[in-house]
Amino acid sequence: MRVLSVQISHSNLKSLVVTGCYRMRKVEFNTPNLRYFKYSGGIFTISKFRYCSGLLDVKLELYTGSLDGTELFWFVRLRNFLEIFSDCGALNLSFHLEGFPEELRHYDMLPDPFYQLTHLKITNRMFPISQQANFFNAFVELFPRVETFSLKAIDCELTIKFDEDGGFNLSWIPFIRASTTDEYDKNFQEMKDCIETIVNLLSWTEENYSEEENCADEHSEMDVSRNVVKRFESALWT
Repeated sequence: MRVLSVQISHSNLKSLVVTGCYRMRKVEFNTPNLRYFKYSGGIFTISKFRYCSGLLDVKLELYTGSLDGTELFWFVRLRNFLEIFSDCGALNLSFHLEGFPEELRHYDMLPDPFYQLTHLKITNRMFPISQQANFFNAFVELFPRVETFSLKAIDCELTIKFDEDGGFNLSWIPFIRASTTDEYDKNFQEMKDCIETIVNLLSWTEENYSEEENCADEHSEMDVSRNVVKRFESALWT
């Protein structure tokens, strides 16, 4: 398999989109007036990247192999890869994972925080939300200035929006397959408990949040979806 090494140089280039280059390993960008950069693929080495400092809008969509996402080293590589964008204006990151390494539970093993990331979206449809909840705090530690954080699991999609006052809004949409109402209620309660776990992980204390719940029920025999919107206030950064 041929490994690609690419060099792009243009003094007037303002927008650049790179997709589907999974064999790309080393790239040099000499684009001093670049204002928009979008990339979709795996992590690669950027030996040099000249862009318009403070004004570059970056959108990254990263994919892992069957083992990459379960190894802590991938997250170290991710942290190093993001460093090249530390002077950009806005950074949006989406990545698709096959799993989570157990080391993410131990904060002393995490890479250094990356403060420039503003929007984070994780897709992991291999596991239910109950197996991913305990990793939420690790991502907040790794990206402490993130403004929006969303996760798509096999049975749930949730989004957290942080505000400047240290609070956050959490909305979630469960997707539950159930043949009976009792089975649905049981699965829904388990998922609700999992969401509460995430709230507690993101809060300094359990007493620092209030809850408003608005439920809209839609039942079918085999596929049931319920949209539940909650608001939680916490002293997250006080």
